[in-house]
Formats: sequence, C-alpha cells, structure tokens
Amino acid sequence: MFPAVLIQVVFVLLIVGVLLWGLSRIPAIDPTIKQFIRIAIIVVVAIWLIYIMMGLFGAGFPAMRR
Repeated sequence: MFPAVLIQVVFVLLIVGVLLWGLSRIPAIDPTIKQFIRIAIIVVVAIWLIYIMMGLFGAGFPAMRR
C-alpha cells in the first residue's frame, strides 16, 4: 500500500490542477489578475510540498512527525 502522505499529496495536486484549469477557463477575469492568482497558487503549493517533504525526512516540525 501507498503511504497516506503520498495519497494526500496526489489528491491535493489533482485539486490544485483542477482549480488552475478552472481559473484559465473563466473569461471575465483580467489576464493580469489570472497570472497573479496562478503564481500565488503555485508558490503556496510549492511551499506546502517542501514542508511535507521536510516532514517526511525528519526535518519538519515535530507535529508533522508520526
């Protein structure tokens, strides 16, 4: 079986992908605002992934260790 963290990461990445796709499909938003929202989402997800990876390797916060 897969570890629960891996399933969580895949699930969140799928949700984020659908959100980014949905954002690109909305025609009423200014392209500059779309770009800003897209960059913000990618940065937040990247920071979250780094946080999860550090927790997996034992360098994260103690609350993340199991």
